[in-house]
Amino acid sequence: GIDSFPKGVQSLYSKCKYITEICDNPPLMFLKDKDKEEGRKKHPFLTSHLVIFMHSIDGENARTNETQDLLSMLVMAKRIHIVASVNHLNAHLMWDAEQQDRFNWLWKNATTFKPMRTEMANKSIMTNGTAATTSYGTTHVLNSLTPHHVQLLKLLAEHQLKLEEENKSKSRNRKENSAMQFHDLFDICRDIISFSCTEQQLKKLLREFTDHKLIEIKRADGTEWLSIPLSRDIIQRDIIDYDR
Repeated sequence: GIDSFPKGVQSLYSKCKYITEICDNPPLMFLKDKDKEEGRKKHPFLTSHLVIFMHSIDGENARTNETQDLLSMLVMAKRIHIVASVNHLNAHLMWDAEQQDRFNWLWKNATTFKPMRTEMANKSIMTNGTAATTSYGTTHVLNSLTPHHVQLLKLLAEHQLKLEEENKSKSRNRKENSAMQFHDLFDICRDIISFSCTEQQLKKLLREFTDHKLIEIKRADGTEWLSIPLSRDIIQRDIIDYDR
């Protein structure tokens, strides 16, 4: 297998690309026929196919956009294949057009109609049997996200705490009044932090947070409202004060 990567290959995406290039252009193809045969015996992995079996590719820990991007990039190699199961009827909606083209799935209905006892037995590290996200879980997720993701979450967190403070003395629903409209966040990204993206790209970024239960999106009167379903202390300590 690959024990180490070249010095310039550091990010997950570059490592993924490096692996696919080796699979598509194995070193053996540049050798003479006699040397190829010897090379196949000594390094069989250079010409064999790699099949990845993945249970619940739409599970909570796998359905992040980064994970799906990496998997879809891997299977673009001619000798890398993936066999996966999905649990949700609408699982295909988590892939954008580009990812679907890369995966090029051949669908097979293999419904068991059995209770999901095994899947439900393992609680997410983000929760302790409740909807509340733990401090450890918040930091764990932020460590795995890009600076743009973190900056977006910090903006939303600062907005939410500011409104909560302003509404503290008022008899209003705190969660509703501390939420931010999607279009307001989009305007801030475009005008204040100079983060150029389309509405669709922003929604794709936000999906990372909703997958990890760091953001709730509620719709009312045709408007999307964003809020962070965490305690004030966790928002301040683990999001606003977060420093990678």
